[in-house]
Amino acid sequence: MKKLFVFLTLGLFVLACSITSSTSSPASPAGPSPAPVVQASSTLAPITPTAASPFLMPSRIWMMDPTTGWGLAEWSTQSEINTHLLRTIDSGGTWHDISPTAKADQFFALDSTRAWVLVPENSPVNGTLYRTSNGGKTWQSFSVPFGQGSLQFLDINEGWAIYNGVPWTQAIPILLFHTSDGGANWTQMPVNERPGYSSSFGVPGGMVLNSGQTLTFSRNAIWIVSDLDYPVDIPSLYVSWDNGKKWQGAKLSLPAFINAKKDPLGFEHPIFMTDTLAYLPLIVNDTLSIFVSNDGGRSWSLRKNTVKNVKHFTRVDFVSELDAFVLCGENICVTHDGAQTWQTVKTNFGLNPQIDYIVKLDFVNTTIGWALVSHQNGEITTYTLLKSTDGGATWTILGK
Repeated sequence: MKKLFVFLTLGLFVLACSITSSTSSPASPAGPSPAPVVQASSTLAPITPTAASPFLMPSRIWMMDPTTGWGLAEWSTQSEINTHLLRTIDSGGTWHDISPTAKADQFFALDSTRAWVLVPENSPVNGTLYRTSNGGKTWQSFSVPFGQGSLQFLDINEGWAIYNGVPWTQAIPILLFHTSDGGANWTQMPVNERPGYSSSFGVPGGMVLNSGQTLTFSRNAIWIVSDLDYPVDIPSLYVSWDNGKKWQGAKLSLPAFINAKKDPLGFEHPIFMTDTLAYLPLIVNDTLSIFVSNDGGRSWSLRKNTVKNVKHFTRVDFVSELDAFVLCGENICVTHDGAQTWQTVKTNFGLNPQIDYIVKLDFVNTTIGWALVSHQNGEITTYTLLKSTDGGATWTILGK
């Protein structure tokens, strides 16, 4: 079973857009009536490289089941960067362009058929949201009061949007929007600052995230996670149980080998498998520790065993309530008992550490998974997609 909530948080320090005077008052909901249905390509022909699209594989992937997945591919022209949404129905062997627009850079997939794409308009405070429920064969479009940021849906109806503003030296002002009808209408949700934060840079109803902090959502809470490569004297995990009105630092008993004042704490966002069961990965000094919660994140306990040789910012891929995979050095480490114990799987990746990098490890069950590999050759980056059907021990190249 793929995890119930597919989180797609955004490193807000990467993006930039302009806050204009139109953010001086809370945004009203977007118009309730959807625009006419937008038809995708009438024929789902596999993408082939051309002068305008020199790629064979997407640069980002989200596999949903053994055969179906989504991807994003980018290429540049002299005047702009195009981002197209791709979909595969043959386990990644071929990919089809299902983009409703050439600016599909903000994307969220709920499952193998339902997804959303956010596209900015002339102003970053206005955008168009595209929604599909049939794998991109057709799209509905809605005008929304934000054009930049990230999307996250908890189910087919409830979703959140994070609108981020001008990146300052150490902090970024953001606004939150909520929908309960699948993205047709959005309401700004006024939020308050956390204790110790005094400024929202003049953004009414907004708050500030430090560089390196990300914000994500579970069924009953909003979470702010710090994933930094340097130590900070602030809580690394904040939670709000009332949609951002009050915040508190989560109480965590750190592993004994960690010096919280000297060691950078690299938290991943909480990974919710159900409304109550969640995992919280922490990477410090190339060592992975796992916290677990059985009450929706109100309390956390630390698993005894750790995983060595896990680099900072490495993603832990939970595919069920008990099973997870993570890159550990040149191999893969796997658990089948909810992170209580870990085993090492020897792999045949055969990568060149000077130019090759595994962008993402993405399993859908205990045996079938993919590894997206980037290859850096000067200023040119290409991608290769590998697939395993034996839990990560052996890998074959797709698309050849």
